[in-house]
Amino acid sequence: MPKYDARMRQMLSSGLSRLSCSVCLIHWWIWPASNEAIVRGLQRLVSNPIAVFLISMLIGTALSFVIAGAMFVLVEHPFLLLRDRGLRSTFRATVHGEMPATSSTLSLPS
Repeated sequence: MPKYDARMRQMLSSGLSRLSCSVCLIHWWIWPASNEAIVRGLQRLVSNPIAVFLISMLIGTALSFVIAGAMFVLVEHPFLLLRDRGLRSTFRATVHGEMPATSSTLSLPS
């Protein structure tokens, strides 16, 4: 069982770390815009202000993670693939003895 636990922890931590940047970027826009509507709707259903607060935080957090997931799939992941493709071509050039073109190897005309 320890192997399964370690694998599960690794999957959860890598998934959360991938979303953490997006959540950090979007929660400032999502929460103020959505929280007012969520709180108004909850106040019609629940009279306890503490319950309204806790439920609205839970819904806001879930909404942030859903939007962060979409942002990761649509924006971040394609750019990470593009970066990896560039790094692979640089690695192949270095392995085959070619020097990759970087600013330090380019000479400026005099």
